[in-house]
Amino acid sequence: MSNHYLSAISYEARVVAVISAKALRAAEGFRQYEMEDDVSQELAEFALANAIYTALVEGHAAEISARRTAMENASNVGFFPRMRRIKADGARHRTHWT
Repeated sequence: MSNHYLSAISYEARVVAVISAKALRAAEGFRQYEMEDDVSQELAEFALANAIYTALVEGHAAEISARRTAMENASNVGFFPRMRRIKADGARHRTHWT
């Protein structure tokens, strides 16, 4: 199970299914070809490694996006009210001296 990145504000938990060597050998399309027995095991191991890598990449993308969104929201909440206060203070000082 891993996070799947959908958009900057949306993620989805997904279960990644990995096919086993036994299931590969039993598959109709796989049986059409003549292969050695260890090929199905190697393909199953490759499929597992690929699924793990995909889950890591998707999880990393979801985490980076969540961090970026959190930092952007924190910056907007903390920065813009202060800018409004500075502008208001400046306006008050200009009206006081004119």
